[in-house]
Amino acid sequence: MNRPQDNGVKLTSLSIMAIVNMCNFSEDIKDIFLQNNGFSIIMLLIQSKDEDILINILKLIMTLIAKNKNETSLIGR
Repeated sequence: MNRPQDNGVKLTSLSIMAIVNMCNFSEDIKDIFLQNNGFSIIMLLIQSKDEDILINILKLIMTLIAKNKNETSLIGR
């Protein structure tokens, strides 16, 4: 996720979705992601010009904001 220009758009987009799924699974993973340079990765990817990356990074932000699984499903709708 750190190097979208090296890995390609599709791989970066899929890796963001993997993080979203893991964050939906556990609150601990949200904490681990944010403690391990997650905010700077989000700031790097939010500047992307690719639509898939932007949509997935916004889903990640919504997932990080949500407090529990029920709230995640309501935000996405």
